[in-house]
Amino acid sequence: MTAVSRAEVEQAVTSAKTSYERVLRIGALLSVATKEPAIIVGGSAIEVYLTGSYVSGDIDVVVDRRSEAIKVVESWGFVRLVGSGGTKIGRLR
Repeated sequence: MTAVSRAEVEQAVTSAKTSYERVLRIGALLSVATKEPAIIVGGSAIEVYLTGSYVSGDIDVVVDRRSEAIKVVESWGFVRLVGSGGTKIGRLR
């Protein structure tokens, strides 16, 4: 795992000019941090494809090592939410 700091994530998120740029930046940082592809899927992928014409409001990714990815995003200050379906990570604390 490569260290990507919370400050780097916050900088990437706050400097993004569009919602789809924010999605791409978080996906890229997750790929760097886990040293594996973080594949953007679902509404998030549609948001990127349509360059923000549709806004998903969340970021859906698929990774091989899910538990490692969860540790990474939690270290960035995201909070795990309990719910049905996959593991959900909420907003930054």
